[in-house]
Amino acid sequence: MKMHRYAWRWFAAGLVVLATVGLFMVGVHRLQFDADVLNSMPRNDPVLADAHHIITHHPIYDRVVVDVSCAGGTTEALTEGARLVEDRMRESGLFREIGFQSMALLMPELMHHIADHLPILFSARDLEKVVLPLLAPENVRLTMQGHLSSLQDLGGIGQSKFLTHDPLALRNLILSRFSSLAPANGARIHNGQLVSADGKHALVIAEPATPGMDTHHARRITSLMGSIAAELDRKYGPAIGLTLTPVGAYRAALDNETSARRSVKKAVLFSTLFIALLLLASFPRPMIGLLALLPAFAGTMMAFFVFSLFHRSISLLAVGFGGAIISFTVDYGLAYLLFLDRPHETRGLKTSREVWSLG
Repeated sequence: MKMHRYAWRWFAAGLVVLATVGLFMVGVHRLQFDADVLNSMPRNDPVLADAHHIITHHPIYDRVVVDVSCAGGTTEALTEGARLVEDRMRESGLFREIGFQSMALLMPELMHHIADHLPILFSARDLEKVVLPLLAPENVRLTMQGHLSSLQDLGGIGQSKFLTHDPLALRNLILSRFSSLAPANGARIHNGQLVSADGKHALVIAEPATPGMDTHHARRITSLMGSIAAELDRKYGPAIGLTLTPVGAYRAALDNETSARRSVKKAVLFSTLFIALLLLASFPRPMIGLLALLPAFAGTMMAFFVFSLFHRSISLLAVGFGGAIISFTVDYGLAYLLFLDRPHETRGLKTSREVWSLG
């Protein structure tokens, strides 16, 4: 008879538990957990807002750089391996641009722009210290002889327009200012690949099709690099020893996500474990003490669902702090159970009135 009296209460409690778990699963399914620290930074501060804009829009920030090194092979084998890397990256569809083709296409336009705007590209000091000595008769004669020699070989093809606009080759003085933009000192182009001075390294540069902080895209890039490295090992073997070393923002994004997930798990696990130990030691009936965790867990699960109704993503940092807040919300359960766990008969409604002031 007594069990029949409380049967409907157990049934109602079961329905509440099932509803809470179901809504929690819906909320987790709807939410995207964001591991990007930049998205968690405040935007109302102008300095932080400008820094966020620069970091998210700077082209170098998302760039993927792959170093192809050769331990025992020739430069020809190195460039062939680098070309294979470019082909596989291009076939994957994960990159918007690969190699230096776009930069090579910009060079003629840059040369024409410099030749057409020479008067405004030199300061008064440059004109006096650099350009004026070139106007000396002997220097003009040497420059003309150099032009005549260049026109007699293949390197002079297409140079007639530049000689007309810039007979003293002043454009070379402007181009020398771009030397600091070179990827490495002594690097050269060999078979269409950027090779180091010692011929042991080739550099492949690519622009991802999506932002580098997209961890889903970053995982696909990591998997692609692993498959390319395995193909290089199979094709060239240990005798040539081609090694792939990719770097970029995608790698940092994955590392940040892994670190954030690990920290969140530790925060939730340790806070729950130590709170449970305290509850077991605080109540004469330890299993009743563990029920103090129920409001905190149920509230957290419902919070995921409510949050998913208004937002599409949640920062892992917020989830980690939420695990720490569980220790505060346990106070409500403690107060409730302290009034409920008495030597005489107690009722839930009366106990609830006692703790209304807490929550």
